[in-house]
Amino acid sequence: MNALRGVKVVELCGVAPVPFCGQILADFGADVTLINKVTSSFSAGFTRNKKIIQLDYESDIAKIRDLINEADVLLDPYRPGILEAMGLDPSILFDSNPRLIVCRISGYGQTGEMRMKAGHDLNFLALSGILPLITNANNRPWPPANILSDFAAGSLSGAFGILAALAERERTGRGGVVDASITDAVTYLSSFLFAHKENKLIWDEQIGCFKGNNPHYRIYSTKDNKFIAVGALEPKYQIMVMKTLGIDVSLITKFKKLTAIMEEKFKKKTREEWTQIFNNIDACVTPVLDIDEVQNNSLQRSRGIFKDGDALPQPSPRIYPSTIYAKISSKL
Repeated sequence: MNALRGVKVVELCGVAPVPFCGQILADFGADVTLINKVTSSFSAGFTRNKKIIQLDYESDIAKIRDLINEADVLLDPYRPGILEAMGLDPSILFDSNPRLIVCRISGYGQTGEMRMKAGHDLNFLALSGILPLITNANNRPWPPANILSDFAAGSLSGAFGILAALAERERTGRGGVVDASITDAVTYLSSFLFAHKENKLIWDEQIGCFKGNNPHYRIYSTKDNKFIAVGALEPKYQIMVMKTLGIDVSLITKFKKLTAIMEEKFKKKTREEWTQIFNNIDACVTPVLDIDEVQNNSLQRSRGIFKDGDALPQPSPRIYPSTIYAKISSKL
């Protein structure tokens, strides 16, 4: 995909959100140069489609500045003030490159009372109001994999901010700073929840979909100690699930009793057996895959999500030119 062909990006060496943001841009055709530190062997692993060079961040700062002067985008992975201390203050960089876009991805943003505080994915989730929705069996907030904050909020919001800034530059002719606070972004991602704070279907301890007690929106253990996800929010899907399991549909609102029955039913077959049964039933029931299983799953194979020799998933979304999409859609 070459939608960003011609966009030159300089990525400074950092962890998690910025390297993946750089990979997103590179995957969509941007010319991304990652400047690794000669004094460090650390690699975040997101190097696909990037040009990688090694420079000393002190003695080679003039070379780094020259690269930035020729770039459209600078990716800053540091806390506020670090870029300035390196001699790369954006206000000075703009003097020699007024079209430059500086994307500064940080935990708490460039302003505000916590701007200089350290933090990681778990901390950003904790301050967004989302963490209490991610609980363990004892109903305590539980550290999830660092997808929501670091990558969905940090990397993707940074990439979107860059695209918005590039569009704005086309109108004004000038660049600017993208202040991508991970905490802001994961809170923004939660807009649906803020908009529905009074919705019992979401929040109620007994029937709330996100509380784990709604039998129609729940994870069930199977005979082989694997799991099946039931996401039957709408009554028509709930009825299909219940009929497939051989359960009296009059129990559709008897949540406590229904949960116990569904737990017992799902325990009678393996995950694969249930998968085959529900493959032919459009009822919002899917297997819960381990990360090692995803690459060979039939859905991912049919979509070409993975390529031989590349351990990382292919970029998403896909962008089809209108002429190509017409050919694809005609075969559906």
